Amino acid sequence: MRLAITAAVAIALAAPAAAQRDTADDRRWFAALRAHGAGCEDPLLDLPNPHVINYREHGALLASRMLRVDPASCPGVRDAALGELRTRIGDPERADVPVPLMRMLFRETGEARLGRMLWLFDERTPAPPGWSEAQREAWLARPETLALLEARNADDGLRTRRSVELHADLLLRRGSAAYAPAEAVKLLETWQANGIPGNRERLVALLLDGEHMPPDYGRAARQYLSLAAAPLDYAAEPQRELLRIGRLAAAAARTPAEQGAAFRILSAAALDGRFGSGEAEAAMLDRIGAVPEGALAPGDAERIGRALDFQFAFDLPDRQESDPPELRPILLRGLVGPDGRLVMTQVVQSSGAASRDRIVRGIWASDGHRVDLSATARGRFVWVDLPAVDPLLTTMEASQRWPR
Repeated sequence: MRLAITAAVAIALAAPAAAQRDTADDRRWFAALRAHGAGCEDPLLDLPNPHVINYREHGALLASRMLRVDPASCPGVRDAALGELRTRIGDPERADVPVPLMRMLFRETGEARLGRMLWLFDERTPAPPGWSEAQREAWLARPETLALLEARNADDGLRTRRSVELHADLLLRRGSAAYAPAEAVKLLETWQANGIPGNRERLVALLLDGEHMPPDYGRAARQYLSLAAAPLDYAAEPQRELLRIGRLAAAAARTPAEQGAAFRILSAAALDGRFGSGEAEAAMLDRIGAVPEGALAPGDAERIGRALDFQFAFDLPDRQESDPPELRPILLRGLVGPDGRLVMTQVVQSSGAASRDRIVRGIWASDGHRVDLSATARGRFVWVDLPAVDPLLTTMEASQRWPR
């Protein structure tokens, strides 16, 4: 085997463990594979020559190539790679089993035990041939399988779409010992928070349909709030969904606090007044009736700054060519709900750039729930003037103003 190892790579191979991301077992695995292929001259085993070797990734690459060499010219190399893969994988029925290596071994051997575990963790792998649906369901319902899924999904680095979906299915099976819809919601929320698409619709449906738990409109809306102020084309679908959720929440609202929570969702949907959202927002404003004017309670302005200045600083862009020569502070008027959370905003003084005003209102819509203004609200709806926002606030200024 020809491995073109430069001096830099040789130094990396000898580097202390603290300087490597890999474990000692990763290095052992790579060294063992190299030793098995040492006499093979097949060009397949000429690995790329990086500045620093990642033993885990390069071991997997080397093993996959060893499986493809010509057995006549390199006898024993393929069998050695299979043996190292078995050693590396160990017991496949464990939560931290390496899926790419298991997939590689299954492709070569077709072993049913490997196929079952791949189906459990890997969305790219169908159920093994000959495994009936009844057998599959019985295997999935075992306490041991549930334990595997729980352990796999508890680790951000191991969780996969398939493991989350199957785990959620088990948690939503009525009559089973595993039935725990609240845990299913937490699981799907954690997966969605990682930015992986595919579960948002299922999560929102679970929070709204009332089939497994009482509807939670605010929790469902949070799946879209951060997207409501995205560029107009990207914000269209989130705003439509927020409008749908907000209308459901408004129809179910009975108390002032519930009305405020519904209003908060409708207001986020109405950031651009599209799809009938402006009318829905106006109808909600009429519904709550006359609202008194008030002022922020002592300390509430500081609480707002500590909670939101970083969001303003990160989300507001640097000066743009389209901006007017002078940008003024952005002044908003806010409607605070009985629970002390901001319900909606209106622009009192524009910065001069509508896009910047929209971003600031969007931050209030998505993150305003982080600010508790109960001292200002005193259990009622109240209009207040919110602190001015510098349209060119920088992260450095925000960090100096509110050190963390």
